[in-house]
Amino acid sequence: MELRLLITLAIALTFVAALLATRWWLRRRQTNLLGVDASEFTTPGHTTVLYFYTDTCEPCRREQKPELELLATHTPNVIVRAIDAVAERPIARRFKILSVPTTMVIGDDGRIRAVNYGVARRDRLLGQVLAA
Repeated sequence: MELRLLITLAIALTFVAALLATRWWLRRRQTNLLGVDASEFTTPGHTTVLYFYTDTCEPCRREQKPELELLATHTPNVIVRAIDAVAERPIARRFKILSVPTTMVIGDDGRIRAVNYGVARRDRLLGQVLAA
């Protein structure tokens, strides 16, 4: 009985350690992109949201795209640029895109101000746009 408890505890601790390591790694990737120049994707005087997707990504199509459409429609001076991460591999590699959807908020100065891995809701994106 004690052996089972120890094995269960070891598995749980391994899982928690892997989860924490993954979160640390993602945060580090995100931090490394903040401030990077992406001015070739911007329009002067506008905040830009880069939206990385693929044609086969269901969350991209069903969740992220409608959120971005609402953001662009109801927020002045915001431009959303969709980039197919498969068709535009050099761009995806440059920004280290490993999963979709990924969104990046670029300030009017051309620098990346926020990075979101996975579906980012309109409220979150709006806060990032206003802070950019």
